Amino acid sequence: MAETPRAAKSDPTLIGPAFRILWGAAFIIPVLAFTGAAYLAHRSVMAETHANLNRTVDLLHEHASRLLELEEGLLIAAADRALPLVCFA
Repeated sequence: MAETPRAAKSDPTLIGPAFRILWGAAFIIPVLAFTGAAYLAHRSVMAETHANLNRTVDLLHEHASRLLELEEGLLIAAADRALPLVCFA
């Protein structure tokens, strides 16, 4: 019995190489696009996080520096105030 044209079209061995390339491209191109977008978003988030971290470290460094200057000033003022009370006799 001869095959009908409908049965020949549904045979998976008759799929041409162009269709297989298109099928592969339909899968690979969106995956590559998603991967690229995810990588760019990751770089952007990491750069923003790094900038925020540097600002925080600079702020804490400035705060610690001011605190040490204040402490030094208070110690000098306390020493100057207490020095006349010391007897060297």
